[in-house]
Amino acid sequence: DLMDPEGPELAFDHAEILADGLERVRSKLEYTTLAAAFVTEPFTLAELRNVYTAVWGTPPELANFRRKVLSTDGFVEPLEERTSQPGGGPRALLFRRGTATMIQPAMQRPTGTEYDED
Repeated sequence: DLMDPEGPELAFDHAEILADGLERVRSKLEYTTLAAAFVTEPFTLAELRNVYTAVWGTPPELANFRRKVLSTDGFVEPLEERTSQPGGGPRALLFRRGTATMIQPAMQRPTGTEYDED
């Protein structure tokens, strides 16, 4: 809300400080496993993807996201549990954070994000 043009006016250079901090987090999500710190364990891959969507302003492409997360050793660790779905729909596999801290090669942000690059 603070970055919204309709939001409150920030004093001094606080808007710039906030924008710089947000860009730093956006960048760190590309090459670290930081996003996993923002979900409650156990979590689904959809919940983890929601972190990227919230920070980047657009969702990462689903297939590439799943491939990157699951192929990075130690990013997430699958549990032997699944979500419960009322109505009997497909149940998502649950995960916990792994021990990895870096993603190599980095996960690329989608183009056409909702935020300004300036």
